[in-house]
Amino acid sequence: MKTKLFFLLIGFAVVVNNAFGQMNRGDKIKIAELNERINECRNTVSSYEVNLINLVDCSGDIKKLQTEADSLKRLVPETKYGKELKTKAVKENGEMLSKLLKQQKRFETWNPKISEKDSLLKKIKGYELQKEEIFQAYVTSNELPTEMSNYRESRRFNSLNVARAERIENTEALYAEMDIRKLSSGNVKGDAVKGYEGIIQNFCRYSYMQFDFYRVNANGTLSDRLAGSYLTFPGQKKIAYLLPGTYSCIVYRDGEKVDQKTFPVTAELLDFFEEKTHWYAARRD
Repeated sequence: MKTKLFFLLIGFAVVVNNAFGQMNRGDKIKIAELNERINECRNTVSSYEVNLINLVDCSGDIKKLQTEADSLKRLVPETKYGKELKTKAVKENGEMLSKLLKQQKRFETWNPKISEKDSLLKKIKGYELQKEEIFQAYVTSNELPTEMSNYRESRRFNSLNVARAERIENTEALYAEMDIRKLSSGNVKGDAVKGYEGIIQNFCRYSYMQFDFYRVNANGTLSDRLAGSYLTFPGQKKIAYLLPGTYSCIVYRDGEKVDQKTFPVTAELLDFFEEKTHWYAARRD
């Protein structure tokens, strides 16, 4: 299985390089621009997520408390004990009303962003589709230039049977989608477009954690484009996907960088707390 996978991945790289060499300058620029728009949308969505947590419309409860406050004002106790009870009730009512007014202000500020977030996610899908349409023209066509030798013709057809490239992360390297059905014999967990499945786990009890993934280039430097960014709640676990390669994960807690690790993403399955996965990123307090 490992030998077969080795040759499949070599063919996978050949397809990527061939497609990039065939792509004209205009299409390369278009894909780079689409990647930039996708990252901008993702960054905006990520900034929205933390503020969209636990939004509650408190308008109904606020009206009830205001009605209760009006009733308390009209109440005239005749005993000292009654006056003390009124004072306590007025104080509790005021504290609760103040708290709900703050929550309502937050709701009214961020609730409109939910539709904006949904719109941005639709835009991302649209941009990804445009990228795929451009790239498909170079890697799925069975029409070969007449000047190609029989050797090159055979090599190209074999490469196309291994995988087709799907996306570009920058103007110098294309990252292709995997054909999981051909890479697996039931032992691979992944998605034919997104890549190999992995686990992101926030073991903190009280802190939000953000996991940012960057592809590591052949020379050991980090790509300037995010391969993925995931905001997690305390105790939350997420399933994510990465294409084959080497990545660096930078972890932020409440906006402050707390960790950074480099790891490979391959077809090999790893153990993560009695689960099988191709890669994982986790952080405790």
